[in-house]
Amino acid sequence: MAGSFEVDIREIAALATKVSGAQPIVKKSLHKAARAAGFAVEGNAKITAPVDKGYLKANIRTGNPRQSGISTTVEVTSHAAYSAAVHDGRKEVRPVSARVLAWHGEDGMVFSMKSKAVAANPFMDRGLKSSEGQIIQAFDQALANTLRELGL
Repeated sequence: MAGSFEVDIREIAALATKVSGAQPIVKKSLHKAARAAGFAVEGNAKITAPVDKGYLKANIRTGNPRQSGISTTVEVTSHAAYSAAVHDGRKEVRPVSARVLAWHGEDGMVFSMKSKAVAANPFMDRGLKSSEGQIIQAFDQALANTLRELGL
C-alpha cells in the first residue's frame, strides 16, 4: 500500500560537497522539505480517504524524516488495521475450516456464510498524486533557503 516518489537532489548534493560548511545546511533543508512533502501527502490522502466513522482517515500519519548521508526519506502510512484491504481491495472471503465466518461487530458477534469482495480504493495513491505540485514546491523552497543561507 505504499506509494513513493523520488526527488532528484544531485545538484544540491554536489553543492553540499563543493561549498565548505554546506552539508549541515543542506541536510536541514532537505529534512524540512521532506517533512513538508509528507504532510502534503498526508493531508491529500485524508481528503480522498473513504469515511464511515473517520477511523481510517484519522490514522493516516506522517513519520519523522530519516536521513542517510544526503538522502532523506519520509513515510506516510495509514495505521488502521484494515487500510490495506480498503486501499488494495480484497476478494470474497469464505470460511475454510468452519461453517461460517464470525467476527466482533458494533452490536456484538456477526456471523456470515461469506464476506463480499471489496473493490480497491487507492486513497493513498491519489493523495500522493495530488500532492505532486506541493512536493516540488517544498523542495524548490528548500533549495532557495539553502542558497540564501549559504549567501549564494
